[in-house]
Amino acid sequence: EGNDVKVIASPPLLSAERYLANPVRAYLAAKDIQNIIDSFNPNVVHFLVEPYVNALFFLKIKLDTKVFLTVHGTSSFTPALFEGNILHSVSSFLIKRSYRKLTGIIAVSSYTKKYLLGKDKNFPEDKIKVITNGIDLKTFLSNSNTKENKDKSSIVFVGAIKKRKGILEAIKALDVYRKKYGGNFTYTIVGSYKENDPYVKLVKSEIKNLNLESLVTFTGRLEDEQLDSIYKRADLFLMLPIQDGAFFEGFGLVYLEANSYGVAVIGSKNSGAVDAIEDGKTGYLVNPFNLNEVAEKMNTILNENKINKDDCVVWSKQHDVKIKVKEVLNFYGQA
Repeated sequence: EGNDVKVIASPPLLSAERYLANPVRAYLAAKDIQNIIDSFNPNVVHFLVEPYVNALFFLKIKLDTKVFLTVHGTSSFTPALFEGNILHSVSSFLIKRSYRKLTGIIAVSSYTKKYLLGKDKNFPEDKIKVITNGIDLKTFLSNSNTKENKDKSSIVFVGAIKKRKGILEAIKALDVYRKKYGGNFTYTIVGSYKENDPYVKLVKSEIKNLNLESLVTFTGRLEDEQLDSIYKRADLFLMLPIQDGAFFEGFGLVYLEANSYGVAVIGSKNSGAVDAIEDGKTGYLVNPFNLNEVAEKMNTILNENKINKDDCVVWSKQHDVKIKVKEVLNFYGQA
């Protein structure tokens, strides 16, 4: 409060990663950014979208100006997206030299930090601080979960339908759960998708093969009010992220959103979920390929009621966006 902030947003027609891997485009982006920096004379420059840091190579920034980057997940080291492509070497040249000009990096999870350090071992680890993402609790906490007496447990997924989200693994785990613990559940998949997408076809084919069609529902993208209603009725949030080549789940705000309603969650160990889930208290971290383990944790939540609703809400409050803003400001001052 009381400080001047300017947000620069210039989304390209191509993906930001591919667009800004081109040094000419990175240079042109830098010219636009430089004009604003020169007029604004900021104390801090913060790149919130990873590919734009390529422009930093061309920027002239005063020695007393601090420069930060937030890394989220897949785009933390953009050259990894261009293996076997000429853009790999070009992007590597730009990003490594741009990273050297940074005062500090904020990683949204310890998993993302580990991934980045594995890609560039020369980057000083002490310059990277983990500050997890936060949620706007005023949007969620006023709508606490009000469970109804119902015959079926309500299991929910929210997010884009992509391979790295582990939906196929979740479907297979649901089949194991049904066979071992009973079939009284519904799985509602909320998120945008295209019917002709190969992965969507694969997921729907597996649902049909396992005779889960009457239990699994695809809603597509929903308005906030509709999503709120689904969260209110939910008993479990199930998302099992996996590594898909260079793509991975950097954090997982949806786990916290579900927790803010008092809903227990299940996520994957080898993903950013390790910082989004308090294992054993707000839900469980599992091996997404160990279907028996996933089914067992589902039973622990749905039938044995081992996760306390209030613990979930308390955890979500610890990730209020206001708290996260203070952590970022503190890092500005300390770096």
